[in-house]
Amino acid sequence: MYESTTMRDLPLPLLRSLAAVRSEGGVRPAAKRLSVEHSTISRALRDLEQWLGVPIMVPQARGQRLRLTPQGADLADAALFALRDLEQAAARLREAHSAARVVVAAPPSVANRWLLPRLSRIEAECAGVEVSIIVDTVRMGALDPYADLSLRMGARPAAVGGVYCIGSDVAFPVMQTTAWTAAGRPRDIDALRSLPLLQDRDVRTAWSDWRDKIGPPGLNVAQGPRFTSADLVLRAAEQGRGLALTRGWLAQDALSNGLLTRPFGAACLTLTNEWWVAESGSAPLRAPARRVLDWLVAEGARLSADPM
Repeated sequence: MYESTTMRDLPLPLLRSLAAVRSEGGVRPAAKRLSVEHSTISRALRDLEQWLGVPIMVPQARGQRLRLTPQGADLADAALFALRDLEQAAARLREAHSAARVVVAAPPSVANRWLLPRLSRIEAECAGVEVSIIVDTVRMGALDPYADLSLRMGARPAAVGGVYCIGSDVAFPVMQTTAWTAAGRPRDIDALRSLPLLQDRDVRTAWSDWRDKIGPPGLNVAQGPRFTSADLVLRAAEQGRGLALTRGWLAQDALSNGLLTRPFGAACLTLTNEWWVAESGSAPLRAPARRVLDWLVAEGARLSADPM
């Protein structure tokens, strides 16, 4: 059949050379990346053209930089993405090989702001366990089957079993302590009208929700730069660029070390059952992963019992 013949005959080494050219921006850097001579890459591209029967390179005068045709660029992107997926899948399998290793998947903000700062405690209190972190880049996507556990915040997926709520959270504005002092240490909610707001795409920490529930009325919530993650919003706040409306669990370290402050005291939005952890794979949870799961549940209970 055509499909099996195509799969069998697919020139993977040639496609790898094409992907390297696309990734590195040229033949010579691609050759350096793959530790081969640049003539090897050039020959691979010519052989790939011959195999395809269509041009993938724009004819150039000698010495000019290689350019891919639109068809060549499309194929290069597809090859690059496929090879990256293979690399990630292989890496995850290698991570899962160790009996003592527990792989936890988490979105970038959760991984950077909450999980990584607790890694030493997890390993110290879960004897013999080594934790690896996989960053989940697809927002609220399917759970990663190569991870033992998935740690997330926000809406819990209804169709997923083995899900444990580990805690509620609160959201409140934070500001760089130095910038807040320079602004005269404002504490009245009306001060939001004159302070720059930093925007996150997350609807659960939207300034419009803060305005409607806490105020001030008529606040222009459309102003201010936008960022794609809570981590970026917090980084912008830490650099003194304005006020971020953030979850308390994510801002905890920056508040503890004095980098950020809460200008408006205890005022906050309640985020009920905000944090949860799920068994990611279909196989029964291994003993080391069970210990990490129990630790996460206990840590969540501790934080929920001590509201910020």
